[in-house]
Amino acid sequence: MNILKLFFVFATLTTLAKSEIAVEWICQDIKQMGNCSIIPKITDLLQMISDNYEYPDLYYCPYNIVERYAKCMYSYLFSCHTYMSDLQQTIFTTYNLPVNEDSKMLCTKGRNYRREFIEYASCSKSVLKAEHQWKHFLNNHELEFGYGIEDLEIHQKCLVVNDYWQTTNMHIREKCGFDTEKFHRHVLGNMWPISMILKVCNDLSTYGM
Repeated sequence: MNILKLFFVFATLTTLAKSEIAVEWICQDIKQMGNCSIIPKITDLLQMISDNYEYPDLYYCPYNIVERYAKCMYSYLFSCHTYMSDLQQTIFTTYNLPVNEDSKMLCTKGRNYRREFIEYASCSKSVLKAEHQWKHFLNNHELEFGYGIEDLEIHQKCLVVNDYWQTTNMHIREKCGFDTEKFHRHVLGNMWPISMILKVCNDLSTYGM
């Protein structure tokens, strides 16, 4: 399991590719583009959706959101894999690609997903500002303890990340209810780098060192 330590380093300290070309990947479904130094963010997709409530109901289904984000991540990998070493490609495909869910099978026709999304987003600002809150959490941790998460041992890193994730979900459940917390877990469970770190920590917990 020493290889997981290396995965964790990539997850917390580096991007998986370096490039200065302006546009190398384009995600038509979510209207995002960038170069291979920039990994597509699900929080950008959520912000775009929250700025326009004129799409059909199924567009707001959480499975549909994750499916569109997964397609974008696969597009990123297809366009940028030449910049990555074999190890980096393994890291990316093992720990960073969302599950490409079949939203047509999982989303319920006729359900008012748009109303639900508006309710979730208005109650839980964490849904739209999760990336900022994660960075804020890391900064507060460094101020409180005098060192950053990158200075911790692997198991300590996992404790910090899991504590943040569970505390955030518990706060959302108390404030906004179980359904909003479920939505938050499902969608933001694919937010980089938290998604990658949680998967690594889960493997460490399951298989040991």
